[in-house]
Amino acid sequence: MSIAASAVTNMASGVKAAANRYVAALLPQDCFLCAAPSGKSLLCAACTASLPRLTMERCPVCALPTPDSNICGACLGHAPHFDATQAVFRYEFPVDSLIQALKYAHRLASADFLGRELAQMAAPLRPDLILPVPLSQARLAQRGFNQAVEIAAGNHSSAPLPRHRAASQPALEGAGKKHPSRLRMRNRPDRQNRAADR
Repeated sequence: MSIAASAVTNMASGVKAAANRYVAALLPQDCFLCAAPSGKSLLCAACTASLPRLTMERCPVCALPTPDSNICGACLGHAPHFDATQAVFRYEFPVDSLIQALKYAHRLASADFLGRELAQMAAPLRPDLILPVPLSQARLAQRGFNQAVEIAAGNHSSAPLPRHRAASQPALEGAGKKHPSRLRMRNRPDRQNRAADR
């Protein structure tokens, strides 16, 4: 990128950030969960702090809670078709309300919040790609958007991760039927091998 192009990009980013601060100052929003003032954030500080975050005491394969972070009995007995699961929250109140508001009430601000949380959790893992699991064409037409794509788009503002853009590709539509809201992160085999050697 040339110096001039870089300067224009930086200037545009600065103008956008200033505009966002101006709008947040003029039109502060209320917390989605408790309606307390939350500034420019979806949730107030108290609600954000109270979210049910997963601890490290979980199965490394399916992310369900287990003692001592061991692989759970279900994954030992019937190994799933994936190697590991990374998740930020337990699926319980109020996180379930955020996800349901996104999927069924078109509250896209929830996607931005969840995407930023996902990006902060995933950045140290250095994934090569985030692939939003596609919806079936019928569900996409019914809902009007793919919530996994919207969550993936929310990773831009804190710790940007590369995204796959062909998320509604018909050839991939079967992949999203069972778990349409999941995001898949792919690592190169050489990185996995290096991690295993540590």
